[in-house]
Amino acid sequence: MDVGEMQRKLSQWATDDPTKQFVDLYSLLCHEVWLRVAHHHVNANQGRETAGIDGETIDIIVNNSDRSKSSGTLFISALFSC
Repeated sequence: MDVGEMQRKLSQWATDDPTKQFVDLYSLLCHEVWLRVAHHHVNANQGRETAGIDGETIDIIVNNSDRSKSSGTLFISALFSC
């Protein structure tokens, strides 16, 4: 699944028809590829060192998990339980 392409499609559909109701977006948000892309973007951003509303940074989440640290699995499992 090409995340960027799907995001562009969703954006275009919403622009073309502002009344459109999207169904099953949750499955996209919980799709492993989308989560890995999100992890990559967050981890590459300098802002990752800035704590979020919960006071956590990505490094705190990554370093405090007891799961495998490969390929963003850690980040995904720490943030989402889809």
